[in-house]
Amino acid sequence: MRIGSLSWARIVLSLLPAFLFLSINTSEYSSASTVVGINESHKVHIQEYWFGNEPFYCISNLNDTSVTVTVHPYRGTSEKTSVLATWQIEGKAIREVNVYYLLGHHELFEFRIGETLLGSLFAPKSPEQPVGDSAFVMFKGLNEYGGTLFKVWTEQKKLTFTGGESILITLLMHSNIGIMRFKRKLTEGVLPS
Repeated sequence: MRIGSLSWARIVLSLLPAFLFLSINTSEYSSASTVVGINESHKVHIQEYWFGNEPFYCISNLNDTSVTVTVHPYRGTSEKTSVLATWQIEGKAIREVNVYYLLGHHELFEFRIGETLLGSLFAPKSPEQPVGDSAFVMFKGLNEYGGTLFKVWTEQKKLTFTGGESILITLLMHSNIGIMRFKRKLTEGVLPS
């Protein structure tokens, strides 16, 4: 799928869970010595989502040229590791891939373009509640910023939107887990109607 001037809604849509999750600190994972996330300076973004009880990655390439992203078991060094997956993403395009085969392989993966390390992401982990095929469900923020939150998640009926189309994203949380607070009020008129 090509990224045109009016189809940035899809990228913004992927960014929304990251903004929502940044202010919530209840990650299911903890790692004191490993930085998890994808370095945005390479203009490649990865959003994990679930549909029909299977995990998917939506990978966007904002570069003008195509890139080949490879997935490896995390080693934390520059040593070569086996390749678990390889995906070609055209320039200014988005690719969606089913990653069910990565479940249970390793806890942490490295993502690379050639020899360049993009960053690391935790492996997809099956959520506590079943995920049907009536909505796309996100438990992690864009590039996994903000951690993984199975007690707080977003759902949306469509994965892609066109420019000018209304977008509905539902924020859900389990009962009795606490209070969600937003740090600032939204300013009216920020988004075009």
